[in-house]
Amino acid sequence: MHQLLQSHSNLCRIAAAQDDFDNEISSIREYINEAHRQDDTEAEGQARTMQMMCYYNYYLPDSLKSALPKNLEFMGKHEQWDHYYSS
Repeated sequence: MHQLLQSHSNLCRIAAAQDDFDNEISSIREYINEAHRQDDTEAEGQARTMQMMCYYNYYLPDSLKSALPKNLEFMGKHEQWDHYYSS
């Protein structure tokens, strides 16, 4: 994993530990965008899984239902079955 992507991943984990939805989801979105920019589908799949876990943990079922189809489609397209079934 590229160093910048690793930094984004670490920031997401720190934000998750702070119990602050806005900071956490913002960090996750930045991680998704950077992984997409670098065409790192594995990191993007990991970040998308983190996004869905964030929605679940903060009990945001509408956000989860909205994000789930697009994220599952991405994971299926890239054969990321571990991420797919974790979601």
